[in-house]
Amino acid sequence: HQGLCPRVIILDLMMPIMGGEEFLTELERQNLCANSKVLLVSGYSIQTTFPVDDLIPKPIDWQRFAHTTSQLYDSL
Repeated sequence: HQGLCPRVIILDLMMPIMGGEEFLTELERQNLCANSKVLLVSGYSIQTTFPVDDLIPKPIDWQRFAHTTSQLYDSL
């Protein structure tokens, strides 16, 4: 499974069907994508106990977003 994982997962905290925290819980439960970096974006106050590599509030500053995703991608 690890070979099929993205280098960076961009995740919104509030998503339909499965929220960001549920998604991270499922990844951890199934031991999937442990080496992927996680960038969390949200329009809500961002407070999570899940291990994420960076946080970006909404509305998104696209320059910061591009810089952050590039750094996360290159760090692997």
